[in-house]
Parts: sequence; structure tokens; C-alpha cells
Amino acid sequence: MTAQRVRLIDQHGQVIATAQVTEENGSFRGHIDPTSIHEPFRQLFEEYEEVVNSRMFSLLDDIEQKIEDLSLAVLFDDASQAKISDLQIYPKTRKVSFIPLKKETVQGVRDDSTNPGTSNSHIHALVANPSESLSVEIKRWVNPDQPEGVAILVKAALAMRNYGGGYVVIGFDNETLAPDNNNVPNNVKSLFHTDKLQGLISRFASEPFQVVVDFAEREGQLYPIIIIPPGVKSPVAAKSDLKFLDKTLISTDAVYVRSLIANNTPSTTRATWKDWQHIIDVCFDNREADIGRFLRRHLGNITPELIRQFTSLFSIAEERETTTEERLESYLRESEDRLQSVISERSLTLPPHGSWEVALLLVGKVPLHFTNTEFLNLLAANNPQYTGWPVWLDSRGFKDKYAHPFVAKGVWEAFIFSLNKDLSDQIDFMRLEPKGRFYLYRALQDDVSGSRFAPAPMTVLDFGLPIIRSAEAIAVGIAFAKAMGCVAEETQLAFAFRWKKLKGRQLGSWANPGRFIFPGQFAYQDEVRAYVNVPLDTPISALGSFVNEVIRPLFEAFDGFVLSGSVVEDLVRQLVERKL
Repeated sequence: MTAQRVRLIDQHGQVIATAQVTEENGSFRGHIDPTSIHEPFRQLFEEYEEVVNSRMFSLLDDIEQKIEDLSLAVLFDDASQAKISDLQIYPKTRKVSFIPLKKETVQGVRDDSTNPGTSNSHIHALVANPSESLSVEIKRWVNPDQPEGVAILVKAALAMRNYGGGYVVIGFDNETLAPDNNNVPNNVKSLFHTDKLQGLISRFASEPFQVVVDFAEREGQLYPIIIIPPGVKSPVAAKSDLKFLDKTLISTDAVYVRSLIANNTPSTTRATWKDWQHIIDVCFDNREADIGRFLRRHLGNITPELIRQFTSLFSIAEERETTTEERLESYLRESEDRLQSVISERSLTLPPHGSWEVALLLVGKVPLHFTNTEFLNLLAANNPQYTGWPVWLDSRGFKDKYAHPFVAKGVWEAFIFSLNKDLSDQIDFMRLEPKGRFYLYRALQDDVSGSRFAPAPMTVLDFGLPIIRSAEAIAVGIAFAKAMGCVAEETQLAFAFRWKKLKGRQLGSWANPGRFIFPGQFAYQDEVRAYVNVPLDTPISALGSFVNEVIRPLFEAFDGFVLSGSVVEDLVRQLVERKL
């Protein structure tokens, strides 16, 4: 490993420190010159070092939040630049470590070429197939220079922050989901500039948080997407009034939330007693994430195997686990038969492709639900939509009527077969059961992407995609179980994952060129299965160890490849923080 000189820069491009680092599994570690650290940054990191060394947990989340709010970046000698996460600087011992993220362009408009597999496609998918949920709010065109427009945008941003992060998509009718062709502004980019909206939100938010505005085009029209990050640790309220004529558009001390109204329709509203449990849960999950990062940093030698051995002393009996796996296997076979029946009924011929599947059983008491539109609305509203093509997506708004959900023997099913479209090819089959069974079949993105970066079909498995998809499936499963009213302390989520047509593939990294993997790891078996049980009360921020358990047997099939747990943790964190 070759050491290289790097410079840490602030939001204005000013160098605030220099260091010598080496790369190891996607993270950089090395030594920093404490005399190069500018004030007041040095004081902050000296305080951080003292907190870490003295194990003062109560102070850790506040100081880590201060470091995160600095939004520092790293400048390499080749003039490349990247935002960084998990920055740790210890001035007294001269140690530094960080994880570089993908490059970003200025003004919140991302470069399409930096991440062809995830972020950009996600933003475009929000505009190509808009659908509203608790994590995605659809709004008609509004004017942020007018009081009414300010109120709409600020309330939406505060509500989304309190929900746990999400997106506000501007320029569509939230009823029909069709483009709003009335009052289309001529200067979309300047009217919805990141700095402008950041100023509006900071003016009213009791706790400051950063927002980013992205833009996506549809039929020649640009649409702004406001990205609200997760990470709220105390509820965000309005800190000042906004009055216009005789109306109070924003009220001081009001807490706005995303909530379900009649017929399980998502909406932005003032918090009521029904909403506070979710708000508190989100805040505590984020605080647990800080403590979890601290423990993983200082107790890194504790492996998942040791944790499983310890927790097995208190877990359910082995014969129940075996029974659960048998039930999952049976459900996989049943769902595969249904998929083949639908393909046969529609006389379809699918192109050659590999696939990944996930089957989920809710183990515990599942409240009574029915196979009606209210159940479908409930799931759609609570799907966090972490990616542009989320797992168990709601396809009711698709133009292709054959992609719409239908009921077969008391089960909601949907089959999406979309080739040669604007974004990418898709082959999805899903099943949603009110009694707590869920299934998804999806063609490997490596084979049907359509991206100019994609490899030839059936030749490569991008190592990052299974991590992201597995993490999303677990996170969405947790969201579904909570929305259905399952008791967190009494419910387990039993997952089975299966990958097919792997033989002859090589591990690669085409979907995110910013991550590199050495070539030469090939698969000699055609199919891999993995199982994991996830307690419903698991914080979303703590999914890394479960995901690692899922993808380990998959990667072992590629010449025994072992991926660093820190890489898995980083990808999962970026997913749930909507930073992919």
C-alpha cells in the first residue's frame, strides 16, 4: 500500500488540514500533522479525541454531529475530490481515518457519469414514475418567492425530516400523478436553487439540517427534487411564524409530520398524539446509531459469529429455526410456481438473465388485514423508497396496465416486464399477503440494466448491488411489519434470499466506478441461498451485521471471496441515509 498526501477542505474549498494516508478496503487511514489543522477545527477534534478516550457516550452524538455538519471533503494529489464520512481525527496521537464518498458537482446537480447504477437513476425514476408515500411527497408547481409557496415547501421539509428523511418532488399533481402543466416556471434551476431553499428552511427549522436539490428531466421539462436527509435526533419544530394577510401559514412551535389520513393516504400535517411514537422511535434509532458506530469502532474484534453464539443463549429453540427455513423454502417454491404460471398465461419469452429473490415471513402475531386497496395503500405509503426502483414497489401508476397489481387467490401480485425503456429494463414479480408473507423476484441489474457502463449479460455480478438490494429488502420488510401493526418486541422477520445463474460470472464493480475490486473471482456454482432472522425492533441504522450474514455465502461462492465488514456497513449506511 502506497502512502499519499491528501488535503482536507471545507465547504468553501479552503484547506483546513493535511495528512499522509493509505487506502484499505475503501477507507483511508494514516497520520495527520496537528500543526496543519486550522482553528477552530483543531479545538473540535481535540474535544472529540478526549470524548473518545474517556468513553463519554453522552457527549459523543453531539460532537459527531458537529463534525458531520462541517461537510468536509478530501482533495487528492491527482486533483480528484470527494465528500467524506466517518471522519476521525486524533490530534494528540496524530491519527486520522475517513471513508471517501462519490464525487458531487456544485449546486446540487449530480454528474451522470459518476454513479450510473444508483443515485442518478433513482432521481430520474422519481420523475418518470412518480408515486407518493410517507417518504416521497408530490407537490404541484409552487413559487418559493411567495408566502404560500414558502409555507408548502417548509412544512414538507420539516415533516420529511421528522419522518426520517425522504424526497419532495415538485411539478406533479398528487392526485393523478401526471405532470402539472399549469404555472410552470421558466427558471426552474434558479427558482429552486439549493442555497435558496436551504435559506428558507433554516429560517424556520428549530434544528438546522442540510438539504440538496436535484433535477430530472421528463419530456423536455426539468423537475426539482428536494432531498431531505435522515439523522434527526430531536423533533424539528417551526421556530417562527409565517403570516400572510389574515392567515397564519406556519405556526411557531408546530411540529409537522408525514402521516396517513383516510384510506391510508399519506399527507403532511401537524403532529397529533398518534404521531409521537414514530417521531420518538426515529430519534432514538439515530441516537442508537451513534452509539453503535462508537462500539463497532472500539470493539471491532467482536465478530458476528461471537454475537450469534451469545444471543443464541436467549433466542428461540433450534427446531423453530429449522421449521422457519422449511416454511421459507416452501414459500419460495410456491412463489416460483406462480411466476411460471403468469409467464405462461401471458405467453412471454424472457431474455437470458440471472435473478435474485427474497421471501419474507413475519413470525409472531400479525394483525388482521384484507386483500383490498387499503392494504395496498398501507404498504405503498410506508415503503421508504430508498432506491429509484424500490423493492415491492407500487406499480398502480404505471402506463402499462399489465404491470398493475392484481389479486390471485387472496394474494396481491404484480408482474413487471419492461424492456427497451428510457431508464432501464426491468423484470419483477412480487407477492404481498395480508397474513404477513412477501415475495420478490427480480432480474439481476447486471443483465438488464441497459446502461453504457453495464457488462455483457450473464458475465458479471457487481459486488455492491447485492449488498444494497439485501439491505433495502430488510429495511422495507421492517417498515411493512410496523405499518401492519406488529408488536416490535414480539415479532421476527424471517428472510430467505436466493441468487440464480451465477456460474461463470466474475465479481466486478460497474454500477459504482468509485469502488474498485480486483478481478479474478469467479463463481463455479449456479445458485446460492442465504437465511437471516431480524428482530422487528432492530434500528434501521443497525442492519449492517444482518446484511453481512446474507451476502457472506454469496461472495464465498466466488473463489471464497471475503468482503470487509466496513465496506458492507458503509454501503448500508449510505442506503438508509439516502446518500447513494
